[in-house]
Amino acid sequence: MPAVESAQPICGARQSLLDNLAKHHGEAPVAIGLAASGQVVEILVGPTGSWSIVVNNPDGRSCLMGAGEGWQDLKRPARRKGTSS
Repeated sequence: MPAVESAQPICGARQSLLDNLAKHHGEAPVAIGLAASGQVVEILVGPTGSWSIVVNNPDGRSCLMGAGEGWQDLKRPARRKGTSS
């Protein structure tokens, strides 16, 4: 897994980042969400438990913001009756 410096995230075209993570680590997106800032955050996970966080900016630039090992899926809590989320 490439080291990610906290002061200098690796940035580029989204598809290029995803292709690189897939090629070198077997990682693929498993979760995605929209931040209040308008950024789209993606979590990618590989078969060995490696993981990466990619933030996609509205201007088209995407940045690798974090990476590591030992990813574990957790069971999602059941929704409570009367909630919409």
